[in-house]
Amino acid sequence: MIDILICNEMDAIPIAALYKELMTEIIVKTVGDEQLVPKKDAAPLCRQLISSGQYTVLKAVDLESAGIVGFLSMCESFSLYANGSYGVIQELYVREEFRSHGTGKSLIAFAVNFARSKDWKRLEVATPQLPEFERSLAFYEREGFLITGGCKLKLLLAN
Repeated sequence: MIDILICNEMDAIPIAALYKELMTEIIVKTVGDEQLVPKKDAAPLCRQLISSGQYTVLKAVDLESAGIVGFLSMCESFSLYANGSYGVIQELYVREEFRSHGTGKSLIAFAVNFARSKDWKRLEVATPQLPEFERSLAFYEREGFLITGGCKLKLLLAN
């Protein structure tokens, strides 16, 4: 059985470990740039972001082992097109052995309720438009997310 809880600073180490698993999986699936996997420990940054109150992390805890088996991170953003405040899911990861058992669905359901409590107008998420991520795209669509088109772009400003 899985329970979904909001993380605090004490959860930074296991969340950073899951984040590294996520990035490694993305790189393996896409034969991507290994530079994406952080060389340094992401836990201090995770701790800082959680303590700022601007970055909310949900954890999926396996009640049998008491281990964290997945996480979802999100933050608030604002825009005219969204008619005010909205949430952006930054990362969502569930360990492979816990996939297709409702863990991701539970994380999304908790995120939706959290978003409503904040009076956010919508939740947004991006996933690569690559064949390797068709299951992720299908999952989000099953959970009610709509494809809005476009491409996600970035401009790196600092190392």
